[in-house]
Amino acid sequence: FIFQRYHLLGDLTARGNVEVPAMYAGVPAPQRRARAAALLTRLGLEDRMEYRPGQLSGGQQQRVSIARALMNGGSVILADEPTGALDTASGKEVMKILQELHAEGHTIILVTHDMAVAGHAERILELRDGRIIDDRPTARMAGQPPTTTAAPPPAARRTRWPGRAARPLPRSVPDGADRHER
Repeated sequence: FIFQRYHLLGDLTARGNVEVPAMYAGVPAPQRRARAAALLTRLGLEDRMEYRPGQLSGGQQQRVSIARALMNGGSVILADEPTGALDTASGKEVMKILQELHAEGHTIILVTHDMAVAGHAERILELRDGRIIDDRPTARMAGQPPTTTAAPPPAARRTRWPGRAARPLPRSVPDGADRHER
């Protein structure tokens, strides 16, 4: 995840913050330190690795959070308003990094209210009240066939609970244990 407000731990250095996901994954300390250093260097923070978040600019803090998101090698990056708390120059820098990651094969799912930021994408899914109301390519992708499309809404089924779709119950209960169902 890449968050709008970074969610960095103030008592840790930039490198320490990047190492956190690998600590939970059980990666040995020498490997964690080396990978965190490599990611921070790649994102232009080689001279800020030992700085705490309060000593970094907003753009630098966001790059630390991007490095943290990449620490365990995931191929999908969820970014919630990654430029929302940044000045224009830092926001452009973050979008450039996300475009580079996409070009390297990462899937980027970005949530934004800024249509200029959304314009960097290949496609825009517009949501209202939790429902997809539009699925369209961006101007830069116009004329190219979509690689995927949003799933159609599931067929409505009756349920006892207003406003909720019925879901089948798991059948992992022993026979007779679900007698209360009618």
